[in-house]
Amino acid sequence: MSESFSHLQNLVELARETSDERRRQLLQEVTNLFFGAGDALSDAQRGLFGDVMTRIMPDVEAQARKSLAEQLAKVPNAPVEVIRSLANDQIDIARPVLTESPVLQDADLLAIIESKGQEHLLSVSQRALVSEAVSDRLVDKGDDVVVESLIKNKGAELSHQTFDKVATRAETSERLQAPLVERADAPPDVLHRVFWVVPIELRKKILSTTSKLDAKDLDRLLAESEAQAARELAERLAKSEDEAEQFITGKEVFGKLNQALLIELLRQNDLLHFVAGFARLAKMDTATVRFILADRNGEAAAIACKAIGLHWAHFSNLMLLVRRGKNLAEAEHKKLVDLYNKLPEETAQRTLRFWRLRRDGAKKAGTGG
Repeated sequence: MSESFSHLQNLVELARETSDERRRQLLQEVTNLFFGAGDALSDAQRGLFGDVMTRIMPDVEAQARKSLAEQLAKVPNAPVEVIRSLANDQIDIARPVLTESPVLQDADLLAIIESKGQEHLLSVSQRALVSEAVSDRLVDKGDDVVVESLIKNKGAELSHQTFDKVATRAETSERLQAPLVERADAPPDVLHRVFWVVPIELRKKILSTTSKLDAKDLDRLLAESEAQAARELAERLAKSEDEAEQFITGKEVFGKLNQALLIELLRQNDLLHFVAGFARLAKMDTATVRFILADRNGEAAAIACKAIGLHWAHFSNLMLLVRRGKNLAEAEHKKLVDLYNKLPEETAQRTLRFWRLRRDGAKKAGTGG
């Protein structure tokens, strides 16, 4: 090793050579020396290699830098200065280092995310391991292509906060919906947040995934919002001057808040009181109930109605009345009632609890309806 290191010291003087071809050859010689030394290099010697390489690199053509990046990308003891320089180079050169180099630390990756474009971010998102901190910043700074790549990456760690950010974007980005729902570690409450906007097949997957969740785990997810939700409900009822709320409260006090009342309100085309009554029975807010009823497929209404124990015949009438004037096809209506009958009540109730959690979280963030 001493002979090779002595040769390297001589090459330091040659680094002042101005010929492009000679500098390219010099860079390759230094690289060969580095690989020839193996693991025998001390920190000082590795630093000298890095110093020589970084001194030569700016003056060699892109192809030579690309070749160097490909050679060093997987080397765990590569000079850190060289790796950082290559990672900040144009994307064709930076890509192998960004995706594979174990030398790059979170601080290096975060600096690149802040200063580089989407192609560099995409390469970072494809690393075998991506920490929570890096993932979170990628979601903040990356476009949908970057975020899709990140959430498809099984080696990427995402915090609950980062999953929330992805869910917010998925509400308006179809590209992100399937990768989010299909990710094994996506929190159940986050999945239910996008339940309203994803296609029917993804809705089925959400229901299937969360129906297997242990009740204790579900309670844990709800615990943080439960106390706040109770306080908000008490305040809303105490301060409410809304006539519909007062009407429903009166019915509830006298034991007349039931399925029959809901159907009668719909027959009278009294949607305002119906929504208030349904919300009270389902222990939900009226904004969420309106959202449920507006669901074009009717699956959300089926889940909510099944959860509060509505008889299938009442559900059938409800759908006809809610969709009055919308030319609901007989076959479509039958299919919806069949779905309602096959839906386990326990699954529906579990789903309803997640929806409550979703609204609770939105209110805490100041975005609730």
